[in-house]
Amino acid sequence: MRKLILSFIKVLILLISIKHPLLYGVEKIFSKYYYIQKGDDLIKIIKENIWFSNLKKDQKNKIVKDLKKWNPHIRNWNKLSLGQRIYLEFEQRLSKDLPIIIGGGKLRKKVAKKKLGQKKPDYKIAEGKRDPQSKVKTVTGDTIYKVMPYELDISMGGKFYNYEDAITNTGTSLTASDLSFNLDFHLLYPLKENLKFYFNFGIDYTTDQNCDPGIKEGFCVTTYSYQVPLAFIMKSGIKRTLFSSTFKKGFNLHLGIEREELSYSSASKNLDEDGILKNDGGKLIKPTKSTLLWLTSGLEYNFSIWNKQSSLFALGSYSLSGSTQTRGTSEETTYWEDIKGFKIFWGYKRHLTKSFWANFYSQILNFNGKFSFTSTHMGGNIGYSF
Repeated sequence: MRKLILSFIKVLILLISIKHPLLYGVEKIFSKYYYIQKGDDLIKIIKENIWFSNLKKDQKNKIVKDLKKWNPHIRNWNKLSLGQRIYLEFEQRLSKDLPIIIGGGKLRKKVAKKKLGQKKPDYKIAEGKRDPQSKVKTVTGDTIYKVMPYELDISMGGKFYNYEDAITNTGTSLTASDLSFNLDFHLLYPLKENLKFYFNFGIDYTTDQNCDPGIKEGFCVTTYSYQVPLAFIMKSGIKRTLFSSTFKKGFNLHLGIEREELSYSSASKNLDEDGILKNDGGKLIKPTKSTLLWLTSGLEYNFSIWNKQSSLFALGSYSLSGSTQTRGTSEETTYWEDIKGFKIFWGYKRHLTKSFWANFYSQILNFNGKFSFTSTHMGGNIGYSF
């Protein structure tokens, strides 16, 4: 008897939870953003998401009418552009992802009626007017639709970089190749259909650098290991489409400001030590951090390969200001100077799925102060778009 009562209570709770949105007029819906692919049209997209064929004609017309109304940026529904983004919103009870369908207050299983030779069930939907989640009222009272929300990318990866750093006034150079790992957060926010604001924050961790006696005779008497400090980079700017109505196809223009830190080991600031190679030069190397403010501009070309979004990009930067600091054991041995420079950055980005992507890039960086510093970078990242 006890088991029977418990079973009855469970069934009652289940029925109440299902009936709850119907009793109180709360309409459960699901929504998402969809990128147009080759061969897509609106009806095909709708059928991929809900049981559209089971609805009556007036119900189908209402869904189509609402979707067109909620996507005012689409001017020609008979000619959708590849990569164009549209907003989709449907009643959850019509979703093909649900194990059951709620219609007219009854539970109906998703059964392949066609195979059984039976008539398709009729799924009723509310005939009243419904506003999408993307609807927003402005200060002036006008109604608009947020057809393009913000995008957030999180990525991580690594890069190899090589640099030559002067050690003495005679021009002796230290050449080093190192590995660093980075974590990036990238926010993209639409200002208009063809204009977006972006903000990027990243952290670079560089592995320890070593001074090995076997690399250059007389430079290191013993082996030394140097810990390189963390580096941070912040980017902010705008992206604008060129000759295209969508960011998913054609050229985009980038214009922004970057604050970049570069961390490495250096002996070039010990200007009084002309005879480093005659002594143990490894003792004179100290962790160095260079900070530059860049003005960056460039182009990105977007296209699709096998229905997956891809892009090529090339950017150039000029330093508005910069400084280098070598941290010594005391204030007297800590050195800093102003620097100027430029960098060129190019690469390729490829979506593996709708959310996962990977990119590969190269970079040449050069700046000048008391000594010239040139560095080349090659790396890659894998990321996820929310």
